[in-house]
Amino acid sequence: MKVWFYLPLVHSSLLDNPRCYEFATKVRNVLKDKRGWSNHGYAFVELRSKDDARLVSNNDIMLLKLVPPSIMYDAYPQFKDEQLSVANVAAHTVDFNSDRWFGDIGNKSGLPLFDYQTYLVNHEVGHILGKGHLNPSNSLPSVPTPVMIQQTKGIGDFMPNPWPTDLDSK
Repeated sequence: MKVWFYLPLVHSSLLDNPRCYEFATKVRNVLKDKRGWSNHGYAFVELRSKDDARLVSNNDIMLLKLVPPSIMYDAYPQFKDEQLSVANVAAHTVDFNSDRWFGDIGNKSGLPLFDYQTYLVNHEVGHILGKGHLNPSNSLPSVPTPVMIQQTKGIGDFMPNPWPTDLDSK
């Protein structure tokens, strides 16, 4: 089982928003849930601070950051039009678009916000784990959508689903 350490962070400009204080809890709960990547050969250990991160190999640390779109798209202008969250696989960093996280921007996943946040964590962490996007073209109405399909853009005829499936494990 591959063990990853992770540090959830909230951009300083968002700290006055009370909704931000649930971010770390949500990330923790998703990564610990047996329906998630832990059911596919991964384990996750939360770091409490950047000081803790200095004690662990950089190859094993993910930074999971909630950031405002203005900060995100300065770093990743190619994603500005679609307003997506971004996984920087080489740096083991995920920037979650705060507008998407809070549901201020619509999506085509068919998931309620609580489940959509679960999907976002699983999808973006999946990239850090080395998983690429899957194609929704062969969807079936009775089959849960694989988490590595870009559900934000639509799920075809799949059932809405925030958790990794066996198709995601390949």
